[in-house]
Amino acid sequence: MMVMDTNVMAPRSLSTRWALPLLYAVSGLCSLVYQLVWMRRLGLVFGSSFTAVSVVTAVFFAGLALGGWGGGRLARRVARPLRTYGLLEAGVTAAALLVPSMLDMAEYLYAAWYPSVSASLRQTALVRMGLAACLLLLPTTLMGATVPLIVRCYSTRDGRNGGDTGVIYALNSLGAALGVLAAGWIFFRWMGVNGANSLAISLNALVALAALLLARREAESRPSTDGDGASVFEGEAEAVRPGLVLACFGLSGFLYVGYELLWMRTFLLFFRDSIYLYVSCLAAVIAGVAVGSFAAGRLADRVRSRRMFLGWLFGASALLHTAFLLGVVRLHRPLSLLAFPYPALETVFIFCALVPVFAVAGGTFPVVARLLARRASDTGGGAGRAYAVNTLGSIAGAILTPFCLLPALGLDGTMWLFLVCGLGSAAALWRGGATRPVLLRYAATCVLLSSLLFIGAQRQGGVFLGILNQVKGASRLLEARQGALGGNWVLESPERGGQIVLYENLVAFSRGGSPSFVVQGFIPLILADEVPRNVLGLCFGGGLTYHAARYFPEIRSLDLVDISAGNVDMALRHLAINESLKRDSRVRFFIDDAYSYVKYAQKSYDLILIDSNPPFYSHNCATLYSREFYRQCARRLTHRGLFTQVLPIKQMTLAEAQSVMRTFASVFPHTLLWWNELDPLMIGSNEPIVLEPDGMEARLNRPGLGDALRRYSGEAKFDTLGHFLSGLLLADDGFRRAAGTGPMNSVDKNCLEYSRELNADQTVAPWLTERLEPWEAMKSLFTRPDMIEEYAPQLERRRAYLMGLIRREMMLARIRL
Repeated sequence: MMVMDTNVMAPRSLSTRWALPLLYAVSGLCSLVYQLVWMRRLGLVFGSSFTAVSVVTAVFFAGLALGGWGGGRLARRVARPLRTYGLLEAGVTAAALLVPSMLDMAEYLYAAWYPSVSASLRQTALVRMGLAACLLLLPTTLMGATVPLIVRCYSTRDGRNGGDTGVIYALNSLGAALGVLAAGWIFFRWMGVNGANSLAISLNALVALAALLLARREAESRPSTDGDGASVFEGEAEAVRPGLVLACFGLSGFLYVGYELLWMRTFLLFFRDSIYLYVSCLAAVIAGVAVGSFAAGRLADRVRSRRMFLGWLFGASALLHTAFLLGVVRLHRPLSLLAFPYPALETVFIFCALVPVFAVAGGTFPVVARLLARRASDTGGGAGRAYAVNTLGSIAGAILTPFCLLPALGLDGTMWLFLVCGLGSAAALWRGGATRPVLLRYAATCVLLSSLLFIGAQRQGGVFLGILNQVKGASRLLEARQGALGGNWVLESPERGGQIVLYENLVAFSRGGSPSFVVQGFIPLILADEVPRNVLGLCFGGGLTYHAARYFPEIRSLDLVDISAGNVDMALRHLAINESLKRDSRVRFFIDDAYSYVKYAQKSYDLILIDSNPPFYSHNCATLYSREFYRQCARRLTHRGLFTQVLPIKQMTLAEAQSVMRTFASVFPHTLLWWNELDPLMIGSNEPIVLEPDGMEARLNRPGLGDALRRYSGEAKFDTLGHFLSGLLLADDGFRRAAGTGPMNSVDKNCLEYSRELNADQTVAPWLTERLEPWEAMKSLFTRPDMIEEYAPQLERRRAYLMGLIRREMMLARIRL
């Protein structure tokens, strides 16, 4: 077998040796920007359901694993690894340039196949996996191959290749952490997703160019026929079982991703689902890897037994994760309260919690690379094998943890299983590397620490229930469960007369009997010129919006979509108002992402209602206020169909509310804004909206409908025609004037993703009051304009009263905060 001489790859100049880690740091930044960009773009193709995201993640990791394995073999054979590294970076750049156009093709193919495969989850997953593989395998394989090549270029000093590997990997991870922060907090916000992608491609091209220029001074390797594999490290006498080391490192990759998901799940019980939370968690995890890789790489060249050291890293990582997860429970109440007025505290806390625990896990890579390398020139090959196996473990963690372990074992059960796996890996490495007394002493220490952690967990109720006990206060916990999307629970609040509140993670997504949720379903059914026959409800949530359907037998089909089966099940079982939906033969439920369903469904609807969370509570919902989403909904409407969406003014600043209205009006040529407490209802149509007072009055007089509206509309008293019409606030030109000019929200750049504070300062209510459209300007909407002209003064007074109710509610909301 032909191998390379040990020292021939040492850089000729000090500047080259300094340049390589810096280049790889920029490469890490580009890689994470690519990952975030491609995940977002593919989310728009396949939807943002957890299944779709997991499929894309698995394909991404598979490419990295394939590249790591192939790159490791390549690193042993190439004569000029630095030039090869530069060519690989150039290949990544070229592949990244092709991804946007290939995404358009993938979207076309997915749309063509969707009707035939959407009924089968397995077939849908296979189609997604195949298309994602066509898009991502090439660039991700090239990315993965850079790891062993750059390690081969930099790790050239005999007996110090552990430290060299740690340095190069640490700087790459540090660049990746900066890439996450820069993309999430700066690039996407100010440049948009496409701008961030272009910047990453440009930086990647510069990295490739710089590497190729440095390679001009690279010396060729001299082939050696020394194929006995004898170690060249002085004093190297430790017996290494590569199979065992790789198996443990593969399990480490499984635990790495598994713990990342556990921490994310835990923090969703502390803080709202914001882009700041997601970015902070990912950046803190990668920063921890950087710190651990740098420190452990230095120690790997000095410790007496690297195998024992690696075992201690595995065991300490599992114990620290468990201790920190249990420890943060006690901080839940002060942190969840302080993070609201001081958002930066959230990021600081996440970094303080995650960097130490992931630093221990991150230190394993340079140690494993040092163990597997029998000569300096083989460090790249060992790093490639280790990286590939570890990434395969990460794929297993990304799929099994959310879909199998968390639903079956819950957060606490999964945490204890991970602890056993981590300590088991440590024991496997210690066995044979330590004497029996030492091994027993290590085992006794681990058992003692685990027992103490278990006793502490029992006293506080574990992680999940420990947090819930603080959240629920005086309320009674009716049910709690954990699934792929997070924790769901149901509370009964005695302070509000036994009101049932449904939670997903920290967000109360439905409150039983909440008036505005119910009324927003009545409004379009009453004002439509004809009762809709086919109705689509997006983001089912608690289902209150669809209570109105029971009073309209003319509706032939009621298709209800929600991304979470757990949410739907809890809403149907615990909210009495949904009893009619359970017995209604017209109702069909679809568990899917709202954006994806509207994009690929083949059916047209007379009415589309959406009851999405405000982006303040979930940054992923910002897509449902984008121009592209509105266009998809407009395409699904019949000739005179209506689309309705709440404008949540309590959870938006004035600028955000205006941006939503501008975006809405840019797609729908005919628009209305109707009063609905703190959730005014935007109504859009492709055709002029005609309001027929006689038809509305007839519907208000239907048996039971008036009583229901009187009960749920409260002081607005929408059960009479005059009161109902007084809810009309803006129409067409008035709607556009109120929206003003400025940027609109798109999937490329959406200001709502960064919604950070509740708008409890009453800014929107006075602004809206000043811009109310005169009744004289709106009478052309009605089939009986003379009646509107006659009753305009009464309608004006009634509308002013309704706006006063909004101002009062905004003031109460501010007091409660």
